Amino acid sequence: MIVGRTPSQYVPRNSPRQPSPVTIAGVAIELTPRAVEILTRSYEAARRFNPGVHLRLARERGEVQAVLTESPGPDDERIEREGFVLHVEPGLAGRLEVHEPHDRLVLIP
Repeated sequence: MIVGRTPSQYVPRNSPRQPSPVTIAGVAIELTPRAVEILTRSYEAARRFNPGVHLRLARERGEVQAVLTESPGPDDERIEREGFVLHVEPGLAGRLEVHEPHDRLVLIP
């Protein structure tokens, strides 16, 4: 499971925002190059075992998480990039980046 932080847990950093946002139908998600790499690798590995699996960015148990699911949410927005498809729960926005250890995907509002 890949865990993120909710806005109340976010501690601002002074780093510039380098990647350009990917905006699809009102969903504004910035994907860092490292996040694209991790999403692509996760998607490809999961699809080898279950071709019907999807990546989904959603709030679960009070945190924003990237999870594998067989059915995206009914109102999810679909972001397609070369190498993966990501479904995003409505209302989520920010920069998706990778934090160590263990290549955790974190959504920074």
